[in-house]
Amino acid sequence: MKKLLLTGIAALFLATGVAHTETNALGCFARAYDKAHLAEHPDQLVTAVKLHIIKWKEDESYFEFALKVKVRGRNETLHTGGLCRGGASGLSCSVDCDGGGINVVPRGDHAMMYLERIRMATCDSDYVDSGEDLSGGKDDRVFRLNRVDERECAETSAEKISAN
Repeated sequence: MKKLLLTGIAALFLATGVAHTETNALGCFARAYDKAHLAEHPDQLVTAVKLHIIKWKEDESYFEFALKVKVRGRNETLHTGGLCRGGASGLSCSVDCDGGGINVVPRGDHAMMYLERIRMATCDSDYVDSGEDLSGGKDDRVFRLNRVDERECAETSAEKISAN
């Protein structure tokens, strides 16, 4: 009876996705929104996102993140980065000097990224000293990013991410 109960609880966790929050957060996650999606979400400013998460070399209990975002009406790609800490529901990532941050919940083949406010800059600027805030507006708070090949995150900070 006890074994049956434990099996049932494990199946419930798998069915609800709770067990997937412990999935590996390391890797490259990306999404470029197509014209149809953006037409359905006219208040969405973000047209493309690329997120790279690696172990921090100085302390492996932390993660390092690099985030690149393409915004409607702008030619340049915005970038930022910082450190993340693991928690019960994923990663909490922040930018130095009260630069805001993101929360990331990995789910196997994708990750959910939650945005409140984060400081970003163009590739020729420093996001800490001369950055601008990207705030989670009406349609810019939750992003489902697909896990992609590491090579897609191997670009230099001067390169742009593509967006439709």
